[in-house]
Amino acid sequence: MNSIENIIERVGRNICLYQEHTVPLRDFSDEDLEYFPVSYLEKYVSSIELQQIWYKLPEKHKRNPVLRLNLPCLKHFNNNKTEGATQFDGPAPPIKFCTACKIN
Repeated sequence: MNSIENIIERVGRNICLYQEHTVPLRDFSDEDLEYFPVSYLEKYVSSIELQQIWYKLPEKHKRNPVLRLNLPCLKHFNNNKTEGATQFDGPAPPIKFCTACKIN
């Protein structure tokens, strides 16, 4: 791991420890979000929070295939009527964990 990845890891871990005292990412400007490394967004940002800031991210981040897999799967979530899933089952899982997306 190079030094910048070590720094990202350390900063991300500290932000997660003190999350209740941090500013939500949705409050950052477009220009601020441009400097967030993709590795930080992949590892420390929840799928719902990523969806909330997606329109603010720079195009270079939006083109990242790994980051796209961290978005919530709204296409398949709560569409399984046979198992009794409802809209109150919690947040949608990331696309990378959606079983229907994995099959397709």
